[in-house]
Amino acid sequence: MKIMKYGLITFFILSFILFALPFVLKGILNIGNITGMLVSFLCVLVVLNSKQLYPYLTSKITITFVIVFLGIITFCSYKILSNINHPSNKETTVVVLGCRVKDKKPSLALKERLDKTYEYLNENKELNCILSGGQGDNEEISEAKCMYQYLVKKGIDKKRLYLEDQSTSTRENILFSYKIT
Repeated sequence: MKIMKYGLITFFILSFILFALPFVLKGILNIGNITGMLVSFLCVLVVLNSKQLYPYLTSKITITFVIVFLGIITFCSYKILSNINHPSNKETTVVVLGCRVKDKKPSLALKERLDKTYEYLNENKELNCILSGGQGDNEEISEAKCMYQYLVKKGIDKKRLYLEDQSTSTRENILFSYKIT
C-alpha cells in the first residue's frame, strides 16, 4: 500500500513539474498549465490524506489510466517545448485570435497575447499580421480594432497589420483570416 501511495505522490509531483515547465522555461502561464498544476497539487493532498480512496487508487483500471494520462501529458509537453523555439523558415503570416475587449482596451488575456505578438513581430520584421476578432454585444469596438490600436501604439507599422473584424467564433477567425492571406 505504501509503495502505491508514494508512487502516486511521485506521479502527481511529476505532473505538476510538467505543467510548470512552460512557465519556468518560457514564462508561459495560462489557464491550461495553471489548471494542471492545481489539479496535480490537489491530487497529492488527496493521496496523502485519504485512506478511503486506496482501494480505488490501486485498481488496475486506475493504474492503467494514470500511466496513459502521464504518457499523453509527457508527449504533449515534449511536442510543445521542442517546437516553441523553432519558427518556420519560410515567410508566413501571423494570425492573432481575438479575446474580450473591456472599455476599448484589451482584457488581461488579450493583452498577454498581444505582448507576445509584439515581441514576435519585432523579432521577425518581414512578417505581416492578421488581427482577427469581431465585436461582441458587450464590446464598444471590435477585438480586431482593439488589437490594432494596441500594437500600433506600441510601434508596430500599420502596413503590417490586417484587420478581420467579422468573426464571432474561433472557426470564423480561421476561415475569414484565411481569405485575407
